[in-house]
Amino acid sequence: RPHLRRLRRSVYVYQMPASVNRAAEAWMWRQWGKDAGRGCDPVHNRRIYSAQSHFDAHLLHDDFTRTLDPKRASLFYVPLFLNQRVPWGADLNASMSRALQYIRTRHPWWNASSGRDHVWFVFGERQTCLVPPEIAKASIIVGHWGDAD
Repeated sequence: RPHLRRLRRSVYVYQMPASVNRAAEAWMWRQWGKDAGRGCDPVHNRRIYSAQSHFDAHLLHDDFTRTLDPKRASLFYVPLFLNQRVPWGADLNASMSRALQYIRTRHPWWNASSGRDHVWFVFGERQTCLVPPEIAKASIIVGHWGDAD
């Protein structure tokens, strides 16, 4: 069980401000109106397109893996909640670049590793192809579909 020892308290989750994390939500409301999302098939949303929601929920409540002390972390998770804020097929560049700019200027960990120990979750079949190159080349990209080109 050496892998369990390595995982203990090893993932730091960035605390992202609403100005970074919720900017796409404002666009969604303007684009689709206040009833956006109410017509979605609830069975479909509980399956593959909710992978990021499940991942985030488990990680945010995982006291074994998650650390509140970034100095102890081996991995840094950037929680953007993209599937709740960005429509499928949308360009992720603005949301992800805004987050990168925030963590790069306010925390030392991206710069210390050039992003190699940073984890981003991307939803959708082809969304992994839309990750900004600076992030895609350096970081760990988790996608429920697994496509990377």
